[in-house]
Amino acid sequence: MDIVYVVGENNRNESLKYSLRSLKNIPHDDVYIIGHKPPWVKNVKYVNRIQRVRNKFQNISRNMWLATKTTSISDDFIYMDDDYYIMREIDEVYPHHRGDMQLMIDFNEQQGSLIYVRGYTDTRDRLLALGITRPVSYELHIPMIFNKEKLRHVLELDNEHAINAEIFHVRSFYGNYYHIGGQHMNDCKVKESYQNRLDWIAGKRYLSSAGEAPTGFLLQHLKELFPEKSQYE
Repeated sequence: MDIVYVVGENNRNESLKYSLRSLKNIPHDDVYIIGHKPPWVKNVKYVNRIQRVRNKFQNISRNMWLATKTTSISDDFIYMDDDYYIMREIDEVYPHHRGDMQLMIDFNEQQGSLIYVRGYTDTRDRLLALGITRPVSYELHIPMIFNKEKLRHVLELDNEHAINAEIFHVRSFYGNYYHIGGQHMNDCKVKESYQNRLDWIAGKRYLSSAGEAPTGFLLQHLKELFPEKSQYE
């Protein structure tokens, strides 16, 4: 199964470096980068797409749509963002979710993250209109398997909306629309408030960094786990 990254413009991209190194922990075929490929990256298959809009969520949706149109990508592929790290050996990627989507709406309202409130509310309402009565959130910072044909169908159900919405939660729409199920999981993004807690990050299957690049204790942890260059750099 191929691995597909959607990557925005960032030539240094320390996150991507360690993410690519972490791929040693999962069996995979070709690695694709859709969007922007930093000059130091090698031995990947690259599909260029100029990031024409400033909204990163719209760029992600458009890059994912381009992945579905790339015939050489395997029918089922593992989706990765450049700040996902596979921290220990695994045989395959299983579906996980964060629980009831309404809880995520409430949480983001409490945090004052209104853009996410709007995105979740819009995604929830569209799923409810399709008869999916208890949608859950798949917005975890972990790898996820997509089927190209099914993903393209989701993105083209309302193409204008999926491409141009302020936030279109593709993972959650796809996961609920196709009833992929999965186990509940708390998110694994390492916030600054607990970057120095080894007990929190030790033994995790996945981790993700906050901000532009891994920093502090997480960066040190990644350097210790993945000291050698990968075949992709």
